[in-house]
Amino acid sequence: MTKTFTGSWIIVIILLLICWPAALIYILIKWEEPSSYGTGRVCGACGQNYDYSLTACPRCGRPSYYSNASQPYQHGSAFCNRCGAPIEPGAQYCSKCGNRL
Repeated sequence: MTKTFTGSWIIVIILLLICWPAALIYILIKWEEPSSYGTGRVCGACGQNYDYSLTACPRCGRPSYYSNASQPYQHGSAFCNRCGAPIEPGAQYCSKCGNRL
């Protein structure tokens, strides 16, 4: 990856006029690699990175917290393969879509 300057060039010019060592320090601090944060979601169950447009994790199938915000992911719970709704322990059918489990 190539590094880019993420700071303000006007601040660099002002610092050069006032105190050039401070300008060099500012440039070194703001000269960084582009961040990969914010490019997608991270599954809370398996840690897979995936795109914001998907509503479920492509690796484990867990629905995104944001696609079903009223029912956040609970560790150890099962989900319907068709609609992604949480399944009650011991249930044979999904209470939301009626899919046989």
